[in-house]
Amino acid sequence: MGMEVFGVPINIWHALVVEEHSGIIVFIMIALAVRVLTDIASRGKVASPRVLFIRSSSDTIAFLGSAAAVFFLLLSGITGYLIYPYSTLVSQDLLINKSLFALGSLFFWSAFFFLRYWFGSGVWKRAGLYLVYLLTAVLGFVFTSFTASMGAEITLGESGFQPLYSMFNFSWSTFTVQAVTIEITLALVVVGIVVALVAYLRGPKGKAAPS
Repeated sequence: MGMEVFGVPINIWHALVVEEHSGIIVFIMIALAVRVLTDIASRGKVASPRVLFIRSSSDTIAFLGSAAAVFFLLLSGITGYLIYPYSTLVSQDLLINKSLFALGSLFFWSAFFFLRYWFGSGVWKRAGLYLVYLLTAVLGFVFTSFTASMGAEITLGESGFQPLYSMFNFSWSTFTVQAVTIEITLALVVVGIVVALVAYLRGPKGKAAPS
């Protein structure tokens, strides 16, 4: 499309925004990995001040990073699939698949952010919340990765996942996300939210432990 913003083609803005949220999401996943590993290493032990600092810092990085990721994912949509007419999107399986996965990515990272915002550091203190919180991040990462993969196919003709696709004889250009797939995903999300709420409300009401 020939649209420009401040004299710069919209596709250039889109590429820049995609680089931003991709990098941020990688840092989020690293921060979460650090948090989980320190939790495992200090299980059943009294955590040292250094471990507590690492856990708190990694949690903060993931939380603030998710806010930035949601912001840039919105900008990515505004500079990308949201400016295309619906008739254009549905004209190609690859375009509609990319749009749906991009929306899924935005949904899961928004859920990740709001879970942490709503429950605070308590999200780490109850097993149900802990698992659902990590699950939203994993799903967000997967959806973002596949969205980027399809974007690479559109702009470059192939993606870094091509060897994997070839192994399973799979192509996004001939695969269409079915309505039932979306319904299953939404059902899993609803179940996850219910489990998280029950775990939080019915869990033991002990003194708040350091995050």
